[in-house]
Amino acid sequence: IVALNRFEGQLDYTAEQVREALEVSPEVPIIDFDARQRLSGGEVLKTLLRYALEHNRASEPVA
Repeated sequence: IVALNRFEGQLDYTAEQVREALEVSPEVPIIDFDARQRLSGGEVLKTLLRYALEHNRASEPVA
């Protein structure tokens, strides 16, 4: 995922501008948050965990 830190309540770029600049595929979540707020950081971690669990290929059998 990509987490955009909202500093002073604003972002300089939209999520779509960041997606394009980083060449991130559409299924990758891009979220904004405020790193100074614990709950906001927690939401980032929850999003990361959900994404990792949904896209976990390591649990697929190899043979």
